[in-house]
Amino acid sequence: MEPDQKDKDSGLNYFIFNAARAFNSSDVQHATSHLQDGFRHLASSIDLMDMTNALNIQSRLIPAIKLHELQTAASLFKSSLSFDTEKAEHVFEEWDVRLQRLLLKIKFEDLESMIASRISCLFSLLKSISSPLSAGFTTIHQYLQRTIISYSKNVRKSSNLQLSTNAMTLLKALNSRLSRATDSVADLEDLKVLYHQGNATLALRKLKESTSSTEYMTKLNPFHAAKLFGKLAQWSYLQSSENPQTILRYFDQSVELSKAAVNSTTQCPTSNLTSSFYHFAAFADKTYTQMVADESHGAMKSLVEERQIELDALNAKLKEKPDDSITKQSARRLKNQIRFDGSEIHRFSKEVEQFLLQSIENYFLCLQMGEKFNICVFRICALWFENDTIPKVNELVAKYLDLLTGSNRKFLPLIYQLCARMTMEDTAFQAALKTLLMGMIESHPFHTVYQMIALKNGTESTASKSNALNQAALDILNRLKNGDIWIRTIIQSADNLCDAYIELALQTSPAQSASPIPIDRNAKLLRVVNVCLPVVTVNHSVSISCDYSSLPTIQSFQHEYTLVGGINAPKVLNCIGSNGKVYKQLVKGGSDDLRQDAVLSNVFNIMNVLLQKNFETRQRGLLIETYNVVPLGQRAGVIEWVDNTTPTGEYLSTAHERHNKTDMTSLDAGCKLLEEHQRKQSTPETKLQVYREIEENFKPVFRHFFFESLRGPAEWFKGRTAYTCSTAVTSIVGWIVGLGDRHPQNTLINRTTGSIIQIDLGIAFDQGKLLSTPELVPFRLTRDVVDAMGSTGVEGSFRRCCEETLKVARKEATIIYTILDVFRYDPLYNWKGTQSRGGDGAKSGKNIEAERALMGVQMKLSNALSIKGQIHELVLSATSPENLSQMYPGWKPWM
Repeated sequence: MEPDQKDKDSGLNYFIFNAARAFNSSDVQHATSHLQDGFRHLASSIDLMDMTNALNIQSRLIPAIKLHELQTAASLFKSSLSFDTEKAEHVFEEWDVRLQRLLLKIKFEDLESMIASRISCLFSLLKSISSPLSAGFTTIHQYLQRTIISYSKNVRKSSNLQLSTNAMTLLKALNSRLSRATDSVADLEDLKVLYHQGNATLALRKLKESTSSTEYMTKLNPFHAAKLFGKLAQWSYLQSSENPQTILRYFDQSVELSKAAVNSTTQCPTSNLTSSFYHFAAFADKTYTQMVADESHGAMKSLVEERQIELDALNAKLKEKPDDSITKQSARRLKNQIRFDGSEIHRFSKEVEQFLLQSIENYFLCLQMGEKFNICVFRICALWFENDTIPKVNELVAKYLDLLTGSNRKFLPLIYQLCARMTMEDTAFQAALKTLLMGMIESHPFHTVYQMIALKNGTESTASKSNALNQAALDILNRLKNGDIWIRTIIQSADNLCDAYIELALQTSPAQSASPIPIDRNAKLLRVVNVCLPVVTVNHSVSISCDYSSLPTIQSFQHEYTLVGGINAPKVLNCIGSNGKVYKQLVKGGSDDLRQDAVLSNVFNIMNVLLQKNFETRQRGLLIETYNVVPLGQRAGVIEWVDNTTPTGEYLSTAHERHNKTDMTSLDAGCKLLEEHQRKQSTPETKLQVYREIEENFKPVFRHFFFESLRGPAEWFKGRTAYTCSTAVTSIVGWIVGLGDRHPQNTLINRTTGSIIQIDLGIAFDQGKLLSTPELVPFRLTRDVVDAMGSTGVEGSFRRCCEETLKVARKEATIIYTILDVFRYDPLYNWKGTQSRGGDGAKSGKNIEAERALMGVQMKLSNALSIKGQIHELVLSATSPENLSQMYPGWKPWM
């Protein structure tokens, strides 16, 4: 190829096209030549490419993959006539893995040309083999069929139904030309296309015909048959074309076939089998929830009770007048009505229980089969906790917990929620719960033992009396100490360590001092040397094998600490690990209840899991930067020190003086607003007027942070994007849990990445609205916060990231409720004493503050407003000068 011809081409696609054309003509030599030219062109274009631009890299990545796959396909021929079937199988497997990895980061629309190139390449391979009966021809045909079906599935999910239809038409034409029948996977995909085109009735009828055909179904392996019945059940439910019992029967058949597939020799993806269990569980769960919420049966129950009273009155009347025919007739009619309605209520109750048990069982099967649906553990616990007095539920849970002994790590995200349910009662629920907790401590002691010790210590740092929760925790720890000697050593060492931390946390320190303060030489903490415990504040990965022997342990503590600002004077301590690293820790005691911080940190961690599951939020890199919080009792705990960060207030205080020298200082602004707030004749209008004056003389400067901290243009852009995205995520999640007190010192910014970290989570669940000066904004979105987002402000990435975060939170609302439900059973220290004295049964004794907090979260995650409408309202409220002017001056609303 002449150099001047190369200069005229349109890029890499020129070489790809020529190579594909030569390959289709079975001219492997010329195809290889064009591919080599393409790789040379790619190398020269990379030299001139900006490697910091992700879109630039992606524009070269996909054509490079096309070149590579064409080259790999050409290499499958050992000679002009010999095809390497064994190598082809490995190549096709690599192609599948590559596509799955790319789909995690790149939209399918951007990968579509790569798949089209792959299909074209496979057609060329098929054409190159003369014998349709050869192993190579069969291998290529099967993989080509899978690729076309996969392509159809992905474009269908992208709502491009025409391309999906084209793909399935191409597959039918191919199989017709080769005189080969399409398999059940292709048939099902064809029906799915038909269904999503709006022909749901026709698709459902054809699917029902297939499942009803004995001849057709006997040809299928159990895995494919299970998929057909599963889809029949789903569509029947969505279209309301069958009653729940019939749909349940379809799901039952799907699950039984899935179990048969597991036990058969047929190789099938476990994740696909797990989907059968998940869809069954989701259907049963939704039906159960709807039936429980159905008020008509509650009304019928009340009516039966009223009629029974009427019947008793009629029977009493008949005793006085046995020959009264009218009364006899009325009594007989009432009796028949009560009997009929009673049988209907009984049938309904049995159905509710049936759907409940089916949902729990199939959620457990999801956990048992693999890792794909581990998130089901939250719904399992929610259903179990709601029905903890039903014997069949506890029996079923105990059965599957026994089967999941080796996988109890899946319950670790719910350790606080599980512990909070403990009592000293001798019930089936408590037996199953304590067996699970003891198993978790034995398998993963360093992820569980501190939570149990904190509950045991619940009354040791306060003057209140012991309660059932503390006694239950103590009982479990004592039972474990009587078992394995290694677990006994861990518990005793952890207990001693917690006592040492609590002693230091509650110790009265000298007046605020910038210099280090020596720890008393008789302090328990200085006796903690070379213990078998990993550093408490380090986030240790969960080991599937339960082997934690490689973790660095605590060697000792430095003999001094420093104080940081705050009412309770938290202490900064250095822990030295066995690996030689020094770990900074913050030890807190006093009025703060760190259990709230710990549970909210758990919410943030779970939100990160949910955000990573969703493509839109994953692609935007939406995450909440978290840190470890370890409560040691009701009023003491230890917190991981977040390195390489600075409080935004600390940066802004100096930045305003450096960049806006003629503006008023932050101190002057605070004094001016405080003076207005304290003035007796002050009104919202006068506060707004003063705030407007401060605005005019105090210009935002936060944008300078990225110029000063991140030198290169790519780092600057990346840091500013990370700041905007993390501000959006923490704002929305913080609003959901009612996080308040977001003054500049409680927000850290990472000096390397630009991301935001929220600290000091002590005011949550909208408690800020109950302060003497109520907080009127949903989250901190002051002028400086917006200034750092760039020229688009809140209208660019910030708003879109807020919308995507709220969308995920609403979709997974049940999980958030389950995490926060811990506060019903283990209320915070400052919530004690607000117990409800009314009600009956399970409702009596509920904590009013906990109920109020959880109701607030439920209201925020409801669909009362659209996503866009809700975000628009929140942003308006957060940036409103009227609201900001009435905030407490210490919150620094001008900054």
